[in-house]
Amino acid sequence: MRKMVILAIVAVLALTSVGFGFAKWSSSVDANVSVQTGNVLIGIRDVGTNDDGDNTGVADYGIVGIGPNQGSYGADPQWTNTYGGLGINSEMKDVASLKSTNDPTVCSYIGMTADETKYYSAITERITNGYPWYGPTTRVQIANLGSIPVKLESFTWSWNSDGTNLDPWFNVVNYTISMPGTATITGSGTANFQTALNHIQLHAGDVLTVEVQIGLSETNASGDLLPQLATGTATSHITASQWNEVQ
Repeated sequence: MRKMVILAIVAVLALTSVGFGFAKWSSSVDANVSVQTGNVLIGIRDVGTNDDGDNTGVADYGIVGIGPNQGSYGADPQWTNTYGGLGINSEMKDVASLKSTNDPTVCSYIGMTADETKYYSAITERITNGYPWYGPTTRVQIANLGSIPVKLESFTWSWNSDGTNLDPWFNVVNYTISMPGTATITGSGTANFQTALNHIQLHAGDVLTVEVQIGLSETNASGDLLPQLATGTATSHITASQWNEVQ
């Protein structure tokens, strides 16, 4: 009888051990991770020039340029001696023109700002019947249409194959760069203009206004005269990158 009792106790203990091994109470939770990326997108639009050739008697778009004879009453604006040029138009002649357009054959519509202003991938600037010391002013706006802050890295002109490459005679005479809430930047010279634009930061929805007086010099660095009977078309190119990769 004692042996049987011992066996029964051993059997119960064994079964109890098996029960603990199979039936463990437990509970778990999950952490769901959602990743939504933003986008980098900038656009440009033409605002106007101070000599688009329409001869309305007033400076186009209210841009009067810097210095004397800058688009007053349709007269050709000049690259004056204030900035190293020799242009004088005291006779108020209207000879050349600068047209700036959001050309649909070249540029794609890419988006709009909150006020529904449309922006494009590029603009086209066309100087017609230009001559030495002609100095018109053009104004463009650059907008951050994406959701990620960006910094500008370059703003250049690429001369197109449908006209004469006037780059060796093409100069940034002076410039003004402005954006609400930031200090206005002014200066002169092509190299200084490039430097001034570098690292300007645009948050989502920011709009940067760039006004540039461009000038045609009489000779290039090699002493060659500005070509006669030449018409050149240039496309403006802007490069911007996410702010945290531009130092």
